[in-house]
Amino acid sequence: MAFELSFDPSIAEIFDECSEIGYLLTMKGWAEASGGNLSVRLAKTIELSDKEWKRLTPKLRFSLPEAYPHLESQLLVIKATGKRLRDIAKAPSKTLGLGLVQGRNFHILWPNDDTFRPTSELTSHLAIQNYLAKNKPNMKAVLHAHPTELIVLSFLGEHFLKTLNETLWSVNPGMLIFLPEGLGVVPFKPPSSKELAAETVRLVANHRVILWEKHGCLSVGKTLSDCLDMMEISNKSAEIFLKAKYFPGEINELTREELEEIKSQFNLE
Repeated sequence: MAFELSFDPSIAEIFDECSEIGYLLTMKGWAEASGGNLSVRLAKTIELSDKEWKRLTPKLRFSLPEAYPHLESQLLVIKATGKRLRDIAKAPSKTLGLGLVQGRNFHILWPNDDTFRPTSELTSHLAIQNYLAKNKPNMKAVLHAHPTELIVLSFLGEHFLKTLNETLWSVNPGMLIFLPEGLGVVPFKPPSSKELAAETVRLVANHRVILWEKHGCLSVGKTLSDCLDMMEISNKSAEIFLKAKYFPGEINELTREELEEIKSQFNLE
């Protein structure tokens, strides 16, 4: 027997935002096919009695490789495996799920569909959300996408990536204003791997946007819209840099003095 969950307005709002973000990512070409992912941690927790736990459909209970203690009894919105972000609006019950962490199990409470399977990146999202819940509780959203120009830059080699943030700051004042901490960079790790998740969690401590070399980008924020904002700003800088490189000669970048003026103007010291 399935657990019956009554939707409240806060959950409906998050689903609406998921739909909007899925559409925008698709229009940008950053979420091709089933690419891209998201998760949102709800502010509320849910406590179930032993009787209610027993009522949960066994086929919607998924074992986890470890416990995520800071997510215990927390509700999370996740994406279903193999589904398109662009389909959220027309088929939310086929593309999104509402789940609950209990020990080393993840229970899908909605939809009540025995065929629903959570994203293959579930453990990565849970690891990141577990860190955020403990250390940055106001950060509740995680967004993964494939912003084209940032991915292109990640193919330019280790030497370039060491100066990536200086490059992005030097061509876009907004990058320094909104992301003074710059991007964290994870050297290539296989998608959905434990190694990729661990490196991402490490970098989330000091960065809101993480570039996965030769793969994509991940952002954390208070909302999915905040995540997309930071991803857009980062990719805009990459786009400006690449377009400027089309032309012969040196790029007339923002000078060190001009960057210092921006820091002073916006109290970024």
